[in-house]
Amino acid sequence: MDENKTSGISIECVHLLECEARLLDKPEKLDFNMIITRLARKEEGNQLFVEVSFDMMGEIEHPACILRCTFGAQYSRNDESQMTWRDFSDGLAVMHMVPFVREFVSSVTLRMPLPALILQPTNVNMLVADYKLRKTSEAATKVAAAQN
Repeated sequence: MDENKTSGISIECVHLLECEARLLDKPEKLDFNMIITRLARKEEGNQLFVEVSFDMMGEIEHPACILRCTFGAQYSRNDESQMTWRDFSDGLAVMHMVPFVREFVSSVTLRMPLPALILQPTNVNMLVADYKLRKTSEAATKVAAAQN
């Protein structure tokens, strides 16, 4: 891809599709661990739809709350686009969603009897890689269980 030209891809919208927020305990300090629990892509010609589900309390042993959300993004590309949907990485889509997740999380926790949860800068490539590793591991576990 020529780095001097635009990608030809535009983000059309990002929407909150689903959310769950429930208090479980009132801690002095709010621990969190944002993980991706689902990542789905659907291509339709020059349109791409990406849905990502996040869990702010992922793998925390005794979370103070349940805080999950799913965001969807819609992208379009023009016919002269240098970038294909294959070139458009999951990390790039997640990177577009994280500011929306950050705003959602801080807004919701400010309304709960918890310390406000302000998400720090996030390495989205590691977030996506961790998700894919967990999915691969889960699939291997299912295969091993089916063989036994």
